[in-house]
Amino acid sequence: MIRLLLLLVLALGPTTCGGSAVQEVRGTVGRAVRLKCNTSVSLPVKGVYFQKKNLSGLYEILVNGFYTNSVKDYLLDEYRNRTRVNRTERSLDFWDLKASDEGHYKCFFMPQDTLKDYDTIFHLTITADYSVPTVTMRECSDCGEGALSYELGCSSFGGYPLANLSWTVSEGSNEFLLQEGGSVSTADKHSGVWNVSQTVRLNCTQPTNVSCSVGGVVSPPISICIQSSPEHTKVKVIIASVMLFVFIFIFLSILIRWRPCRRPQRSVEHRTVEDQELNPSSLDQAS
Repeated sequence: MIRLLLLLVLALGPTTCGGSAVQEVRGTVGRAVRLKCNTSVSLPVKGVYFQKKNLSGLYEILVNGFYTNSVKDYLLDEYRNRTRVNRTERSLDFWDLKASDEGHYKCFFMPQDTLKDYDTIFHLTITADYSVPTVTMRECSDCGEGALSYELGCSSFGGYPLANLSWTVSEGSNEFLLQEGGSVSTADKHSGVWNVSQTVRLNCTQPTNVSCSVGGVVSPPISICIQSSPEHTKVKVIIASVMLFVFIFIFLSILIRWRPCRRPQRSVEHRTVEDQELNPSSLDQAS
């Protein structure tokens, strides 16, 4: 009997009164929101239920509620373990939000002892922040003519709604936005959040800073084409020259320090005279 009454109410739609202004509610993927019926009626409650608008524009998707008794047995599995109706607050608690939960909802509030029903319409907007983009760099020596060429990759995860990927390129005092086609976007099957990635190729002739942004989240800048800078080349030459000088100096110092020392040789005549002077037998014979 309860099920028949509930289906009859949902099919015919109540005669409603109250404000028709849409309440804007914002939720985040994985978190919770509360949808509260906007009514000041203090009469005992006969029924409160929440429905979502379908693709045909009709509020026919039962989210949760009660009519005299619980309607838990009639809930879709999509909402069975993620929603709860608070009879006292006349509200719907909605947690573990998904991207697919975005849309319009209506609260039907039915006091006892009256044929009047009250409704409140909500527009639930779901968002999720993208991760800080990760940028990878690979020098491509065989893809540019007269310039250095780099293959850059950018990826960001867990965002909603789907956002464009763009590059910011800074060359000296010039900065420009680069939006290339061909980005790859995939949605998570459970939560509906998006993963976005792209690979581009850039040629440059001077030091250049590059960053990537997705959904308003910007990566730290990376530097490319450093090798093509005359100043950088000059510094490299100076450093190499200093290192070579230090190496030569150390080598010569070691060579001089470890060279064998030689005592000077005395002449044969001088050594003979000295030997005779010091040999006693020679002295005796002379005498």
